[in-house]
Amino acid sequence: LTIDKDPSVCDHAGHGTRPAGAIAVDKSGGLVNAVVRIKEISKGAEFSPADPQIDNTVCSFSPLVQLAKSGQYITAKNSDPVLHNTHLFLHQGSKNLGNIALPNAGQTAKKPLRKAGLVDVKCDAHKWMRAFIWVSDHPYIAVTGKDGSFSLKDVPPGTYTVVVWHEELGEKEASVEVAPSGAVTLDLAFQ
Repeated sequence: LTIDKDPSVCDHAGHGTRPAGAIAVDKSGGLVNAVVRIKEISKGAEFSPADPQIDNTVCSFSPLVQLAKSGQYITAKNSDPVLHNTHLFLHQGSKNLGNIALPNAGQTAKKPLRKAGLVDVKCDAHKWMRAFIWVSDHPYIAVTGKDGSFSLKDVPPGTYTVVVWHEELGEKEASVEVAPSGAVTLDLAFQ
């Protein structure tokens, strides 16, 4: 993607471009920053994740992918000496959820995340900036780590559909059965 604005902050290396995709895998092929979640589960453990935060830094959002609970507030921060805005859209239907203008370095602001689902985060000032927030009503959701692994704990016994989502690769589903005791392993591959 072409860096066409604020090159002194956004393009320290002087390349004039940034990579368009965000597919990262470890040495064994584990997919980083995929979201793994159980679909349509209404019972189980309490869900109290840390309050979500997103930083506009070197004209990128950090983190790229994160989780939140319905009703939490997202804190947006601008670490750059240029105008950024953290613009939130509900992925399904592209509904505008809020625009957090951050004209000054060090500035922060908060917005509520009221509805469960995938939230696309964009910066209207720098078109290449993007990030994602999965807002959930239950704790059975995880972002894969640097080796592609994840863990969903305290899942009640039953048969479930597990969905794996990645920003570039889309979604894959698998059925798993959780016994009253023990662990279940799920391996999925994107082609």
